[in-house]
Amino acid sequence: MTDYLNTMLISPKVVKQSGELNLNCDDSMIGVSIRTAQNVYLVDVLGTELVQRLQELVYNKIKNRADNIDEEANVAYKTLLDDYIEPALIHKTVIDLCIRSSYKVRNMGVVQNSDTNVLAANIDDIKHLQNYMETMWNHDLNRMADFICGNKDAYPESKVSCGPCDRKNKYANINIWLGK
Repeated sequence: MTDYLNTMLISPKVVKQSGELNLNCDDSMIGVSIRTAQNVYLVDVLGTELVQRLQELVYNKIKNRADNIDEEANVAYKTLLDDYIEPALIHKTVIDLCIRSSYKVRNMGVVQNSDTNVLAANIDDIKHLQNYMETMWNHDLNRMADFICGNKDAYPESKVSCGPCDRKNKYANINIWLGK
């Protein structure tokens, strides 16, 4: 049974409560961005097996089943999820939402909604916010990787490289411009 594969590791409510998003943001749009952050970007870092194990544990909690994220035997997974993955997913979700909520694809092409009482941000401002959030995402990834490497026996599914030479490189948002 693979019903757990649709489980989000954080909820739209958690993203809103972080203070990074306005409370009136549409939960369905936030959910799409959470799934993108989780199933594309987080999987690239942690590997499919570890993300799926976390999804299974969260799903089991939702369904009131044994072997769930709150059981004592799974405290390492709960720590990873609450202290490391949640902040990272919040930041990556906001990065994705910057464009997703700013522009819409309509019959007439890509449009930007506006209102008489609201001034839409220009693309440079949106990119600036994304860049800031990308720096926070990379910081979160470095913390997460260091934590997993320090506790690698607790995460047999992890694909994070923890050898003596493997953690020399860190995730970084260096924003190098190579133009004229």
